Amino acid sequence: MSKTTKNIIGLCVVVLVIAAMAAVYFLSGEGSPEEISVAVEPHNLISRQETELVRVSFTDAEGTHSFAQADAGWTWEEHPSFILNPEGVSVKVQIAQTITATETMEGHLNLADFGLNPPALVVEVEYTDGTSTTINIGSETADLRGRFVTITNDPNVYIIPARDAWEALIPPQYLLDTTLPLATIHAQYILIDPADGQTIELTMDSDMTELAGMPVLIMAQPLHNWPLADALETEIIDRLNQLAITGVANANPENLEPYGLYDPKLEIFFVDSTGTFRLLFGGMAGDEIYVKFANRPHVFTMPFAVVEPLLNLNIFRFIDRFFTLINIMEVEAVEITGVDPTRNVFMEINHVEDSMDIAPTVNGTEISDQDFRRLYQLVIGVQAEGFASDIAPGAQPELTITYHLLTGGTREVAFYAMDANFYVAVLNGEYPGFATSRLAVQIMFDRIAELLE
Repeated sequence: MSKTTKNIIGLCVVVLVIAAMAAVYFLSGEGSPEEISVAVEPHNLISRQETELVRVSFTDAEGTHSFAQADAGWTWEEHPSFILNPEGVSVKVQIAQTITATETMEGHLNLADFGLNPPALVVEVEYTDGTSTTINIGSETADLRGRFVTITNDPNVYIIPARDAWEALIPPQYLLDTTLPLATIHAQYILIDPADGQTIELTMDSDMTELAGMPVLIMAQPLHNWPLADALETEIIDRLNQLAITGVANANPENLEPYGLYDPKLEIFFVDSTGTFRLLFGGMAGDEIYVKFANRPHVFTMPFAVVEPLLNLNIFRFIDRFFTLINIMEVEAVEITGVDPTRNVFMEINHVEDSMDIAPTVNGTEISDQDFRRLYQLVIGVQAEGFASDIAPGAQPELTITYHLLTGGTREVAFYAMDANFYVAVLNGEYPGFATSRLAVQIMFDRIAELLE
């Protein structure tokens, strides 16, 4: 069969279908060819600006929802305390501003045939000039590209683009604001508090903030006043920025228990100069998790995949893992004592006034500034690898490093036996202790021995 023959047959089929549809309508007694005319040309029905809208009400089978506009923006009249997304409301009320019909039907029309008796949605509009209008939205056209509508005091039925009607049909709960501010490394406060995990609390370091002229975070929990590393950005900040609300479970629930939000499994509190959010996370809904703003009634959903990493954070990936990162110019001596007295070391720093020279000695032996500074880096370079188990009561440290400060105070790190590979290091007698490598400590002693040879 040739391509031309196929096209002719296809055209005939279309004509027969249209003829059959017309026959059903006209033979039903609802109208006749003489009583109905169809104009296929654009026709402007409404042309206004959003600023001319005072009130727009939407009524469907679920009820009526009204939105009023004032200087402060749009308000949901049935729920005036709800915070709305201004852009979302502007999209929904677009039909009250501009309607352009693509086809017009005139004559003896049965509105029920177009889904207009009753309508799927009734839109009532009040304008600033005191006028009003009502728009009735009916069913979709057979090709799903349009919707049938009527307007106040106009007997005709119009077809408008389906997308224009779809905007008006957006459920009002999807107009709720779900915006989360952008998280930055200069946040002022971060709390990540899982119900079954370790609380992580970061606050501003007042001294460093003043010095830097911008917020600088320091850990408050689980380690008090502990400095943070650059990895904070990738480990926490970037993950916070992946959080995104994707659905609405219930705009105004009477009971939070079905959503697991009476006893949340996670709380995230973020404060920045650009914005704040406090989220509570509850039970699961498939591969999503229920979530709500702490100060709003709505229950939303969020992909669990973006939340899960925040439930299992390893603080040793973003804290400064050095026990005592003390500037050498703030120290007058470092004392290392242990069970084995042959490993005892006294490192003295003899500061020269108005100079960076330190004239150091190790166990009374003078060594060069350069060699001593390298040794000092090894001493302060011992790192935490993770939290360690509790120390047995009465246990004595195998090794203690004490920093004597120019200000008169001291800082102490005690190393207790853990196993063949690790010590339990305790800073200033405060727990928890940290696991630290025996190898790093041994490298330090090997370097001291080399310098004293």
